[in-house]
Amino acid sequence: MEYDKLRSLYVDSEASLIIEPDDFVITIGKKKSNSVYHVVESKRVIRENGVRSYLKVLKSDLLTCLKREQSQRVVSVTWNSRNKK
Repeated sequence: MEYDKLRSLYVDSEASLIIEPDDFVITIGKKKSNSVYHVVESKRVIRENGVRSYLKVLKSDLLTCLKREQSQRVVSVTWNSRNKK
């Protein structure tokens, strides 16, 4: 696995969810595999129907996520397909 490769993700959410650098994001999906990411950079854009957070993340593992510090949060996200038919 490539843990040091920076990846880009975006998360659509309600305005109350704030994802900050150093948090962990756990992605859960029906068709895609489950993954754990460590947030390096976060930018929020307010939209009509909520907030979109653009994230720069590094791939992580569940054990590291479970051993996190008190200040680090875990955010669970569901994968959605881009091709809605």
